Amino acid sequence: MLRSFAAAISRGQSFTQRAGTAGSRALLRTSAYPRRPDNYPDAPYVPNQPNPSPNNVPPGSPNSQRAHTEPEVPFPSNGYTPTYESLPASPHWRNNHGISSNRFRVITLAIGAFTSICLYVGATHTEAAVTDDGKEDSGFSAVGIEQKDQVDASRRKAGVWAWGSNNYGLVAPEEAEKVIKNAQEMKFFQGQVLRGLAFAERHAAAIDLDGNLLQWGVGHYLAGDRKANAASVQPEVTLAGRDLVQLACTHKKVYALSRKGEVFVLSAKKDVESETAQTRAEAKKRGELKAGSWLWGGGEEVVVKLRGSERIKSIAGGAHHLVALSSGGKLYAVAADSQGNKWGQLGQFDAPTPSGPEDAADFAVDLLPVSSVRNIKFSEVACGDNHTLARTSDGRVFAFGNNNFGQLGRTVEYEEGQSFSAAPLEVDSLWSNMRSTAKPLDWKCSKIAAGGNTSLFVVEKPKEIEVLACGMGQFGQLGHGGFHHIMKHPQRVKVISGLSQYSESSKAVLPIGITSLVAGATHCAAVLDNHTGSHVASYGRDTVMWGQNMHNELARGDGKKGNASSPVWVAGIGYDGPVTVQKMGTENGGEFANAGMGRLQLAPAGPVTVNGKKVTAEQDIALGHGVTAVYFKVAGKR
Repeated sequence: MLRSFAAAISRGQSFTQRAGTAGSRALLRTSAYPRRPDNYPDAPYVPNQPNPSPNNVPPGSPNSQRAHTEPEVPFPSNGYTPTYESLPASPHWRNNHGISSNRFRVITLAIGAFTSICLYVGATHTEAAVTDDGKEDSGFSAVGIEQKDQVDASRRKAGVWAWGSNNYGLVAPEEAEKVIKNAQEMKFFQGQVLRGLAFAERHAAAIDLDGNLLQWGVGHYLAGDRKANAASVQPEVTLAGRDLVQLACTHKKVYALSRKGEVFVLSAKKDVESETAQTRAEAKKRGELKAGSWLWGGGEEVVVKLRGSERIKSIAGGAHHLVALSSGGKLYAVAADSQGNKWGQLGQFDAPTPSGPEDAADFAVDLLPVSSVRNIKFSEVACGDNHTLARTSDGRVFAFGNNNFGQLGRTVEYEEGQSFSAAPLEVDSLWSNMRSTAKPLDWKCSKIAAGGNTSLFVVEKPKEIEVLACGMGQFGQLGHGGFHHIMKHPQRVKVISGLSQYSESSKAVLPIGITSLVAGATHCAAVLDNHTGSHVASYGRDTVMWGQNMHNELARGDGKKGNASSPVWVAGIGYDGPVTVQKMGTENGGEFANAGMGRLQLAPAGPVTVNGKKVTAEQDIALGHGVTAVYFKVAGKR
């Protein structure tokens, strides 16, 4: 009753089929190879033969004893053959109660029909199609020429293409519509390549090709929840000439990292920035400006630097805090407002609580070291709303902060009334389902992501790559195929785990990696590392999303409007006009023969022309609160 989006994976067929020798390849599930029947593990496997049933088990097989036989009836030795009426009454309850056999069949059929309906409704709700091997079907299908044309068009029309919630003017600042259903080009960024893009709930920020910071949104132009004039909330440059390379947004702040390792902080609100600049200018004249404080405005920026030879090389922001990673692999954190360490997301119990206006840029002035893990070298950080993930150089993960929904990836022994951990704890449940264990030497976590109350992990094994998730899954953002409110241990996102493709260069089937893993507040995205061809003529990287779809932020390629509890492919962007996503059908004699045409693929690194100059750039994806954006960013080192 439940039909998958496409039958390619369920039949063990290729994930991508491309014409020509240079572009041909196949994406296979590792479990798509011949296997023994699950119900008879001892039975010999015979290719192209049906699974052995209970009544045709091969003679001599260990399973032959399981064959079903009719109950024996003692026959008289005088040759008399008993009739049905002469047999003793069955002890079955229907005979004891006098129910006729016809009525019993009707009741049995009714119960079976009701059970089938319940199972169908449940499967439809979770939207997790199951293949013959017991895995969820992703709905991926053959790639057509539409994908190649889409990648070529994206390079001709660089910029930011966004869709989803426009309640705060983040997707289409010049329009009053609350929801942008289809990918739409942001006019301000037309033809531009960025260094970074980030969304908070009510404001957004970007770093342009020259390293300048831009801010926009209702949360930037107007204080509180007041509605802005749609034509007056275009992005504007708020910090220039600092060679910025990375940014992070909290509820009330924007943090920007320079190439020199300096961290600048700006208030999200324009009126507060102006007041801060004026106040600081007056304080400087009076000689009251303290050295080392955070400051914005009027060319008076003062930033916090680390002592010694270290510098900040990476930052990540939650709803109320910022975490920084130094060039030496050390962790530092700072509160962005009064709730910055309410759940221990700074990694320490006794972090000082700043005082003063929370919206002011200089609310917090010191980056605090996470001293309990000072002897561990880290290589990546990620922040959810109120929790922090940190990945070590040897592939382990530590987590601290709020754990209301299990986003720390483990069960924590709390004190009375607490549901968080201010001490960094290793997420050792990554290596074994539902229990803690030591990391195998040949396994490692290669990527982390966090958003809202959800955590994502990419785990590399010798022969496969897995994506795991834990935390809140109320809207399907765990990708497990259900809508779990709480998930305390990381579980596989089956649709994008264990995928493989044939590599023409190595002449072998290799695991497919994850190029980009992004977690928004209630939806997630993954970009697969599976593009082929050169930058001149190539297919892009397949992109999938899952989670909440209230504002059409998933842009589901199957045309459905509901939330997705498993990764689904995304409708392609109409750079040269609307992209038609063909409905699934049985054309050409094959079920789902036309599924998947026009799905989204992101362009790999290649030349993009910006203001008459060639720039090497690649497409990436950014998520916010009900917002999705695809944009070109500078490729390679910052």
